[in-house]
Amino acid sequence: MGLRLFTNLRKDMKTYLLDIQDNRLLNKRSLIESVFNVLKKTYAFRAY
Repeated sequence: MGLRLFTNLRKDMKTYLLDIQDNRLLNKRSLIESVFNVLKKTYAFRAY
């Protein structure tokens, strides 16, 4: 199966259909990113 990257559509992008599960995750993306930001600040995670 592998890793899939999906983002919101912009005006200049071709439209495509998402699975229901992917659509739900995309709607929760801002919440997930906020949690990761808090974790990074709290525990001082660094990307190497």
